[in-house]
Amino acid sequence: MQEIIFIYYLVLNAVTFLLMGWDKRQSQKRGRRISEKSLLLLGILGGFFGAWVGMRLFRHKTKHHYFAAVYLASFLLHIVIIWGLWSKYGVVTLGKLI
Repeated sequence: MQEIIFIYYLVLNAVTFLLMGWDKRQSQKRGRRISEKSLLLLGILGGFFGAWVGMRLFRHKTKHHYFAAVYLASFLLHIVIIWGLWSKYGVVTLGKLI
């Protein structure tokens, strides 16, 4: 179970990071963009770290303060969920995720 959770977060964060870079490139080229809703949803689903790193590295969506707020809130929510699963079911341990 731990491996599945780890892979889920790893893949989702990698995809979110890449999409932040893609959207920045498309904005510069005036190409087809990824909707803000989609980028926010990916962060809410668990891609908050990849999104945050993408925001900083690509300097993308940094003026939209609600992006940072949503990603931070999502991070905190996921920490609570993981901690709850760990404490109730012993499902997730930090040592097994790293």
